Amino acid sequence: MDQNKEAIKHLKNKQQNIKQSIQVDFSKNKQYRKYKQFFEQVQKSYI
Repeated sequence: MDQNKEAIKHLKNKQQNIKQSIQVDFSKNKQYRKYKQFFEQVQKSYI
């Protein structure tokens, strides 16, 4: 039983780490998102 608790704890920690690294990627991608939004607006104005 204790082993299961440890495993669950480990998995939750791993999940947190993944979430954090995703957030870091998102902040890096802010530039990209701004560009993408701009590009989409330009496309809309041409259609």
